[in-house]
Amino acid sequence: MFVKKNKKFPDKTKIICKMWYFFPDNRRRDTHNTFKILFDAIEKGGLYKDDKYVMPWVMDFTVDRDNPRLEMEFIEFKEI
Repeated sequence: MFVKKNKKFPDKTKIICKMWYFFPDNRRRDTHNTFKILFDAIEKGGLYKDDKYVMPWVMDFTVDRDNPRLEMEFIEFKEI
């Protein structure tokens, strides 16, 4: 996992959060049910000031029995 240290997004910056889910088994799960608690915790950790500006993007989900995890990438959204 690659993490930039001390990276914080400026206030009111729209942020894209790309997510890859690797579940421990084939049990039925909804990836979108994790958004609220994840984004609240990351806000409390100081990556951004308000999770209102985070736009989730689930890239994929699969099973990895040996290494279940969630990988996340945060990118500043640039208006087109």
